[in-house]
Amino acid sequence: MKIVAIKVSTHRDLIRILSEVRKGNVIVASFSAFKSRSVRREVVKRILEAGNKLRLNVLGVGAEFIIIAPSNIKIKLEGTAY
Repeated sequence: MKIVAIKVSTHRDLIRILSEVRKGNVIVASFSAFKSRSVRREVVKRILEAGNKLRLNVLGVGAEFIIIAPSNIKIKLEGTAY
């Protein structure tokens, strides 16, 4: 297992994220390439839809990052600070 950082800027990056997660890797995805909130929202929506179908664990970190992990890796929040 690896932790892979991916800057999402195209549809191809979304496909790469899913490919890496299927290999068992954890993804830290950055959405800073999208200045528009509506575009960011749409990209996140697509990731969440894929996450539901593939039973992935997804955690938003701030306004520009998401952690995506395979179902066998649990993301646990401790306390109130992220």
